Amino acid sequence: MITAGETTRAEKTFAFLSLLVAYLPEDHYTADASKWATAISDLRIMYEAVYPHLFRWLHFRHMPRADSYSPEVSNFLSFLQFADATAVHNPGFMTMEFGPNTRQVLRERFERSFSSEDIGAIKEMSGKMVSKLGVSPKNGVSLSS
Repeated sequence: MITAGETTRAEKTFAFLSLLVAYLPEDHYTADASKWATAISDLRIMYEAVYPHLFRWLHFRHMPRADSYSPEVSNFLSFLQFADATAVHNPGFMTMEFGPNTRQVLRERFERSFSSEDIGAIKEMSGKMVSKLGVSPKNGVSLSS
């Protein structure tokens, strides 16, 4: 049974991850879930001292010479795929596409959950994630949602 506290934690985590995606400057990324988890774990190392509340409910497992794993990040990415909020091309070599409409919906839905200071930090964090996620060239496939 899920308690109200667990729901709140899940909602806060989902809102934070949604805004990280919403503020990404590009549409297409080639990173798999472990690369996403590593990128977000790196953000936690850089920002947790100032914004601990943003990372409070994210958990990471680190293995030597391997990317990080986060159940929250993996579940979030899976949810976006199942909800058709992202397109995944060639699952053997993952390319995730977050169309402008999807990013706009995420911003409209979740921005009110954070202070303007938090929003500024999340925008900055999204920009820093790009190099870790591997931007793929536009392939002409657009996402309708």
